Amino acid sequence: MAGARFLQSFKLTIIGDPAVGKTSLISKFTKGFAPNKYLITIGVHITTYQTEVNTKKINLSIFDIAGQSKYHLARKQFFSGSNGALALFDLTSPQSLESLNTWINELRESNDPNIPVIVLGNKSDLKQKVDLDDINKVLAEINVSQDRFLKTSALDGSNVKKAFQQISSVIMGQYGSVNGKKKSIE
Repeated sequence: MAGARFLQSFKLTIIGDPAVGKTSLISKFTKGFAPNKYLITIGVHITTYQTEVNTKKINLSIFDIAGQSKYHLARKQFFSGSNGALALFDLTSPQSLESLNTWINELRESNDPNIPVIVLGNKSDLKQKVDLDDINKVLAEINVSQDRFLKTSALDGSNVKKAFQQISSVIMGQYGSVNGKKKSIE
């Protein structure tokens, strides 16, 4: 196709307990604002977003996975085919940090065990109830390096763009055109 550019598509999965801010984080990144009320995700919500990594345009299919335990059995089918993940916990909820091990294990069982993961401690605008030692312990347990951890706030936007840029760069580095699907765009 003359004059066409190629856009690689990747599946990015957002995981974590209910109410950690997954939907708000996606909204802040893709729309520039976070919803002013809690929106429950039923099953999965898919958002597509075009971005650039090192001057290459990519299309992210962002899968916002419901955190409620009643969706546990359906999650694995939504995890399948993911090229990367943002794993969120709430900095005001130690329980949500402890749950990351389960989320990451389920994700890796349904995918390449080396799937790129960035861990996000969300709600950095609030008083933190999770300390750095506990965060580092969980990062070691789930085999995620400290340079793949960020504190974010969907409310004030802190590190939201950086998180999506970082995971997009890691995905491009790991999968590039090997597993990503190329689509022609005008």
